[in-house]
Amino acid sequence: MIFAAEMQNSFVRLPANINKGKLSMRHLPDHGLPLVQLKEQRRDLVVALQNHVGPISGWQLMEIAAIQQTISAFEEVIADLDAEVERPLLTLVA
Repeated sequence: MIFAAEMQNSFVRLPANINKGKLSMRHLPDHGLPLVQLKEQRRDLVVALQNHVGPISGWQLMEIAAIQQTISAFEEVIADLDAEVERPLLTLVA
């Protein structure tokens, strides 16, 4: 439920560097999207393992694997939704 509350309280903020419709790719706003957060969390865990000395615990590997499975599930849902949106457009064109 914390996630839902955070999403309800988040607003899209446009960066101040919008100039005549141009947006610098270096200054994109962080919208707190779950998929982006998961990828950043996975990256942080992998970087921490690169600096790790000694054997890697099973728990660390399971944590990365769980995050990777969640990322894959998000990406599959996004692909399915994209396909659903494209399907009606293709029938209109044909």
